[in-house]
Amino acid sequence: MHIFEFKLRQGETNDLDFGETFKRVARQVQASLPIVGLISRLATPEGGIGSDMQAYPEFCRAVFEAAPPGFQIAVAELQDRYGKPCQRRYVLLVLWMARLGAGVLSGKSIADAARRLRFSFDIEFEMERFEQNVQDIFKKYTYLERPQGTLQQQADLAVDGLARLCLNLPDGQPVPEADEKLIMDAAAGAFWDVPGGREAVQRSMASREQRKDAYAL
Repeated sequence: MHIFEFKLRQGETNDLDFGETFKRVARQVQASLPIVGLISRLATPEGGIGSDMQAYPEFCRAVFEAAPPGFQIAVAELQDRYGKPCQRRYVLLVLWMARLGAGVLSGKSIADAARRLRFSFDIEFEMERFEQNVQDIFKKYTYLERPQGTLQQQADLAVDGLARLCLNLPDGQPVPEADEKLIMDAAAGAFWDVPGGREAVQRSMASREQRKDAYAL
């Protein structure tokens, strides 16, 4: 009896191993099929199947796990100074939109979302609006390479979006010297996996005044 029970349990374990292997293979197949991959991504909370757009929760987890300590410290200090708009979830939403939306959507649409978020705190609305707008663009590139912003474009939107969200600054207005490093450390958290990301953020801060009218149209 004991031998039979052991074999049964061993067989159940093998079935589970096979099931997990099957799931991994299925996800790879899904990722190669644009329509099925998209439906599957939308149906799962974590998103991000294959080459699809990285979902906001997935982006947050990646930043939590890999961003340098300076990111957490900067966001905490900004929140102490300027309150609720600087909470980590709102900062991360703006960084996610800057990282994924630059070169795909207009800079104005992302900068405007950062401004709205400062007053509405409606993450769900901004996230759904952003995802829908991006997917509408991507539909036009089903069989073509999708548009993607340069690192500098992403960094510019990260800095300018945080200046709107956290400091409520008009576009092009210099960030106060006392806040410069905090904004840069926070923005650099979006580029934890990109060589030269921090340098791009520094260039964005230095050239911010030149973007006074960048989001006017």
